[in-house]
Amino acid sequence: MLSTVNGVLASLTNDKMRHLLLLKNSEKYLERLTDAMQSQLRLCDKMEDNIEDLKIRIADAEQTFEEVEPKLQHMIEVTKELKKEVERELSKRYKGRPVRIMGDINTL
Repeated sequence: MLSTVNGVLASLTNDKMRHLLLLKNSEKYLERLTDAMQSQLRLCDKMEDNIEDLKIRIADAEQTFEEVEPKLQHMIEVTKELKKEVERELSKRYKGRPVRIMGDINTL
């Protein structure tokens, strides 16, 4: 008998029942829930718009990369040629001794 009463009491005091009772009896609780849900919906809409904007920005970045990449390769080739020329000229100034330029230029 006591366990039956405790079972009924537990089912009446669980979270679902508490929410249902608050929804039925409290206008403020209902308003807070609807405000929270509307806020979440606005946030979802904003995030969907952000996703679309980011897709556009990604496409623009990819297009820019495709346009700039050949120029970058050309600049790297020119830089390597200039490095070789500078090494040759410095070698001439030091009576034919080999000159090697060290540093980040070699990582290109």
